[in-house]
Amino acid sequence: MALNVSEAAKKAAEYLAELNPGAERIQLEEIEYVDGPPDKWFVTLSYLMQDKDENPFSFNNRKFKVFTINVYTGEVTSMKIREFK
Repeated sequence: MALNVSEAAKKAAEYLAELNPGAERIQLEEIEYVDGPPDKWFVTLSYLMQDKDENPFSFNNRKFKVFTINVYTGEVTSMKIREFK
């Protein structure tokens, strides 16, 4: 059974939390379905990694990651840093 948009976002958030236990205030930024093969979701999440010396309201404190998730298996096949141009 194929993952829907909500399931893909949840899968990405769970994966992020598992790999970065210090990640706080995870939020969905972008999601895109890409026709295959293989069919996949690109899910962009942002989160905070608190540093005691930094301003918690600064945009620079937010980290962004893009996850690639297989639509049919639910497997997260990649996690990359989201680059802004």
